Amino acid sequence: MGSGTALDSVQVHRGLGAGVFVSGGRAALRGVVLTGNAGGGLAWDDGWQGRVQSLIVQRGPGDGPGLRGSNAPGLPDAGPRSLPLLSNVTIVGPGDGGAAVLLANGTGAVLANAVVTGSAGSGLDVDDPATCALPSGVLFIEHSVFWANAPDFDADADCVDEARLAQTAGLGNVSADPGLIAPDLTLTPDFRPLQGMAAAAMGAPPVADPFFNAGESWAGAVTPANPARGNIPWYAGWTVGW
Repeated sequence: MGSGTALDSVQVHRGLGAGVFVSGGRAALRGVVLTGNAGGGLAWDDGWQGRVQSLIVQRGPGDGPGLRGSNAPGLPDAGPRSLPLLSNVTIVGPGDGGAAVLLANGTGAVLANAVVTGSAGSGLDVDDPATCALPSGVLFIEHSVFWANAPDFDADADCVDEARLAQTAGLGNVSADPGLIAPDLTLTPDFRPLQGMAAAAMGAPPVADPFFNAGESWAGAVTPANPARGNIPWYAGWTVGW
C-alpha cells in the first residue's frame, strides 16, 4: 500500500490476530480503535514507513503487544527499513505478560505523544542487536507517558537500556499517572485524560509532517476532558464495547 492509502475511523474488535498488520509500503492510519484482539494491536514488518495518529489499543488478558514492530523477518538490516511515525497513541490493558510496545528485528520507529499504561509486562521492550544498534534519529520515543506497567521499561540484560533510551534528557518522557478517566472499562471506556494530569499537561506538536494534525499537542489518542467533561471523544457513538 502506497502513501495514498489511508485507513480512517476503523475499529477492529476481538480478532484472533493483530488488530491491524501492515506489511511494507507507506499506508497511513488515523482514528483507529483496536480492542481485545488476541494477537495485539498494531503490528508491522517488511519496511513499512507509514504514519499513524489517534490510535487506541485496549488489551484484555492474554492479548499480544499493543505495538509490535519488525523489519523484514530474518533480514533485520534489509532496506527499506521499517520506520513508521506514530503520534497520539494510547495503549492500555494487561495483555499476555509481554511488552506493550515491542520493537525488534531491526525496525525503526518514532513514537511521540503516547500513553502506555497497565501492562502486565513491560511498557517498552527493544530486542535484538540490529534494533539496539539503530541511531537515535531512527528509533526514539518522545513526550510520552509510561505508567503502572510491570515494569515501565524492560530490564532484561540485552543490548539496550530501555529506561535510558526513553529517559534521555530532552525527550520529555515521564513515568507518571496519565490521568485517563476510565481506560479499563470495556463497555464504556473513557480514554480522555483529566486536566492537570500528566497526559494533558505534557506533549508537544507532532512530528512536522503533512499527515499529522499539529494541534494534537497532548499525550495519548484523545483530547483531554474539559473542566465539565462535556467534550465528546472522537470514538464515541460508532465503536462497540465488550
